[in-house]
Amino acid sequence: MASLVSQFDKLNSQYNLIADNQKILIAVSGGIDSLVLSRLLFELRLAEFKNLELLAAYVRQKSVALINEALKEIADLLADWQIPFSILDSELPESSQINCYACARERRKRLFQFAIMHDCNAIAFGHNLDDYLETGLMNLVFKGNLESLQPVQIQLGGRIRIVRPLLNWPKKHIRTSGRAYGIKSIAPVCPMASFNKRQDINAMITSFSRLNRDFRSNLRRAINHWNQLSI
Repeated sequence: MASLVSQFDKLNSQYNLIADNQKILIAVSGGIDSLVLSRLLFELRLAEFKNLELLAAYVRQKSVALINEALKEIADLLADWQIPFSILDSELPESSQINCYACARERRKRLFQFAIMHDCNAIAFGHNLDDYLETGLMNLVFKGNLESLQPVQIQLGGRIRIVRPLLNWPKKHIRTSGRAYGIKSIAPVCPMASFNKRQDINAMITSFSRLNRDFRSNLRRAINHWNQLSI
C-alpha cells in the first residue's frame, strides 16, 4: 500500500483533500475502487490522521443491487477496518427504464442526505485516473470541452466537500493494490454496462493508444491544461 499512500500524499499536498479531525463518508459501490479507497483511508487514519472519522454507505437500487451475501461481505470487510457501514435504499422505482443519469443522481442525493444527517463534512468517491481521462474525452466528444473530474469540489455552500483521493492512480494499479490486500470487486452486473457512453469512450482510448502509445499521456496533459490541474 506504500505506493498508493505516496500517490495520495502527492495529491493531498497539492489540493488538501483530507485533514485531521474530518468526518468522511465513503461512497461504497462494491467495486474495487471504492473498496481500495476504504482501505487507503483506514491506513491513513492509522498512520497520519489519528482523529479522522470514517463512515461508509452503499445506495441500494433494486434493479442493480448487490445480493445480501455480497453486502455482508462488504460489511465484514469494512468492520475489519473499523468503518461503520450503512445501506441506503434508493427512492427510485424498480424499472427497466432507469438510466445511468437517473441512477447516479439518486445515488448522490441519498449520499448527501446521509452525510448531512451524520454531520460529515466530506464525501469520498473512488474515481481514478482512467475515470479522469474518460470524462475529459467524453466531454470533448459531446460538449466540445475537456472538463473533467476535480480532486476536490465544494458543495452546498461549503457544507460538504467531494474528495477523490484516487484520482491520480490508474485502474490497473488499484487492482494490483487490491490483490495485495486480498480485496476483490463485489460490484453487481449493471444491465446498462454494455450500452453506456463511457464504454464507447474507453474503447476510443484503447484504439487511439494503438495508433500512438503516448496517447494517454497526451490526453492527460491536455485535460490537465484545460482544467488547470496537475493530476
